Amino acid sequence: KSPELSMGFGGAGQEHHVVEASLRGQANPSERDALRFLSVRDVDVNAVLEMRHVKRIFTQYRECLEQLPDFDPEEDQDSTGNSDIDAESPRRTTFARDESYDAFFSLPEATERVLDAAINKSNSVTAGVTKLLLQVTVDEDTDPLTRDGPPDVFVQKLLREMMIVQDLVAMVELPLKKGLDTGWLMDPRTTQLREFMSLVFRLLKQSVK
Repeated sequence: KSPELSMGFGGAGQEHHVVEASLRGQANPSERDALRFLSVRDVDVNAVLEMRHVKRIFTQYRECLEQLPDFDPEEDQDSTGNSDIDAESPRRTTFARDESYDAFFSLPEATERVLDAAINKSNSVTAGVTKLLLQVTVDEDTDPLTRDGPPDVFVQKLLREMMIVQDLVAMVELPLKKGLDTGWLMDPRTTQLREFMSLVFRLLKQSVK
């Protein structure tokens, strides 16, 4: 008789579960079904758990950006290039859009909203992207922007199967969809977001190399 698999899950309340598997005979076995047991290394289990933690951070970041209203060009028409200085909003007026400009300019309203939402969670999200950049390749170089060793196929597989690649694409697309004006990406006020997006682009590249 062909064995039939039954499973029971234990470890309630734990970060992950231990699966207890037992086999019993089956009267009418199917020739289409097959089962193969493979051992799982502790290092691989830890990698999955770390990836789940990073996934939660990315999900929170996406949800934060998704809550912003979609970009309305008419809304920002009056604010673009506005030279009125608002003393109560130093981040808007500290820098000019271009050093050759004599006046100070406020960021467009939609761009300001995206920056506020992104910077609010930038530390944890940037740390998550950096961690994955150091895991997805095998190299002695610890600089995420220059590390370029051979890929870790297991980590690449996790990035795909846990849909983290889709999260990364969304983290690039959503700021633009919500009104980030790319003409302001060289403005000093957008430096933090620009550097973060560079890390995301690099991780996307390393995940498919």
